[in-house]
Amino acid sequence: MSGGGCLEWQGTLIGFTLMQCEVMQRVIQWRIKM
Repeated sequence: MSGGGCLEWQGTLIGFTLMQCEVMQRVIQWRIKM
């Protein structure tokens, strides 16, 4: 990891969390359709 990579890591973590949230919403919508 490069110096000051902590901020990059936090940004990646936030992006990963948002991606997970979006996936969960899609799964919920898919189950409602079923």
